[in-house]
Amino acid sequence: MYNVIICCDGVSSLYQYLGRMRHFFEGNIFSDAARERGLTVVEAGQISQISAQNPILILPKALKKQQLTPSASVFTVIANSDFFAVQELQGYFPHAQIITCGLSGEDTCTFSSCGDGQAVVSLQSPITTVAGATVLPQDIPLQYTAGAGRFDLLACSALLLLCDCGGQTGELYL
Repeated sequence: MYNVIICCDGVSSLYQYLGRMRHFFEGNIFSDAARERGLTVVEAGQISQISAQNPILILPKALKKQQLTPSASVFTVIANSDFFAVQELQGYFPHAQIITCGLSGEDTCTFSSCGDGQAVVSLQSPITTVAGATVLPQDIPLQYTAGAGRFDLLACSALLLLCDCGGQTGELYL
């Protein structure tokens, strides 16, 4: 089970977008059929409200400082680099893998190109999946439906790669 927490102080378009991605999580990922690959997505106003084990946090926009409660149990933080710096997040989540999404050459996930319904997501540094595999830097073609913001697309792409739900065929579909 993948526990994804979108941390924001209001309603995020990302919540609806992740809800439409549930078909990626319907099958089993582990050889043990007893472990299902499900997706639980929750929006929380404060990180202290999180009770999931080793969750994946998504930080789409700036939060008030009191909403960033330090936690050593977070698996990965996917953050909008327009609002968060890696060093700041490492202070709050010392054991977490930090994935920044944005348009900078220093971001973990960015676009090589982006057009109408098509883009190329560039993974610029290795990430570790929830199953422990390493995904190496690469460019991945992405086809998406209209209306998604750039952070939503990058965060969803990063989540699919983290959960081994995308990239096996060399392409992502959102």
